[in-house]
Amino acid sequence: MEDWRIFVDQHNTEQFKRVSARNKVNRAKLKGPACLGRRSMAVTRHQMAMERNLTSDAEIGRGDVYLRAHTSKDKVVQYPDLVQKLDELYSSNPASKMTGVDDALTQICQSQNDMSKVLGDQSFLSSILASLPGVNPNDPSVKDLLASLQGQTEQKKDEDKPPNEDEK
Repeated sequence: MEDWRIFVDQHNTEQFKRVSARNKVNRAKLKGPACLGRRSMAVTRHQMAMERNLTSDAEIGRGDVYLRAHTSKDKVVQYPDLVQKLDELYSSNPASKMTGVDDALTQICQSQNDMSKVLGDQSFLSSILASLPGVNPNDPSVKDLLASLQGQTEQKKDEDKPPNEDEK
């Protein structure tokens, strides 16, 4: 009974009410809210493999799991545009169904902005290049390439910035 009182007291604080109101507004902005409840994506993927009598969860692609996770109990898909895009990619390239670095879900969801963040991180790129066999990150051609990528990401950042009042 004491735990219940603590729970109720905590949920009646002004701070908790402010956070709840903010989260409610943020949830309303979601394009495709997840419909899994407390079930994780991994458990959903495993259940899908069991339903299909597959020997491995790896045979279920991320796109299929994403669709299951974003379809309500009454079979309403939360993000129908994504379904159309996935279907188009699956029909043009059936191999994109399998989970990988270039699977259908990655192709649809990956934004240019995310890639520019990665390319703009010199230390990250240098560490990746240093781990590749036969690649010398101190080679002038590699340094030139990194510098050009850095220049492209800075240019992209400048294009994405809203204009200042003085520049209007």
